[in-house]
Amino acid sequence: MATGLLLAMLPQCGSIIAADRGLLLLEGSGLTADLLVGDLDSLQGTDWRHLTREVLALSTDKDLSDTDEAVHQAVLLHPSEIWLFGGSGGRMDHWLSNVRLVERTPLVRQWFTSEDRIFRLQAGDHLHLMPGRASFFPLGRAPWRLRSSGLSWPLDLVDFEVWHSLSNSVAETGGDLWIESGVFLCFQASFDEESKA
Repeated sequence: MATGLLLAMLPQCGSIIAADRGLLLLEGSGLTADLLVGDLDSLQGTDWRHLTREVLALSTDKDLSDTDEAVHQAVLLHPSEIWLFGGSGGRMDHWLSNVRLVERTPLVRQWFTSEDRIFRLQAGDHLHLMPGRASFFPLGRAPWRLRSSGLSWPLDLVDFEVWHSLSNSVAETGGDLWIESGVFLCFQASFDEESKA
């Protein structure tokens, strides 16, 4: 996770809930998590207690991930939306678990990784796209329909039951998406300077 983007976005959040080792992203930021959720296995040997106000310690004998429980705790706060930070590196099974988590949790609207800013879009949503690379994947069940403008390869006629759109290009003036049905993940290249270095 690129720390510049993290530090720019986190102060906009009403609450910060960290999942296990994700807490360490706050080191040196001046920010403190409201809640740390996890089995604390990946925090062993680190000095972390000053980075959180409260701890919800989980058993290591569980089927759900620490991120699953952190999002569950966030839902209990009745937010207007939830943003995820990190969670794309390391184990592929954890990454896929996070994709499924975003799929089944409509409140998770944005997911920030070191490479991408990912939007969860559903029927009725409009998104203005920034210039650069963008990819689009359907989630959940058909039908999936959207309208687009400003893309090198328009998405209006794509059959998302068999295709997706990988590494599409957004015009220098930007582009737009209008979701007519279904749920989509839209990946846009990160605009954090640290992630480009």
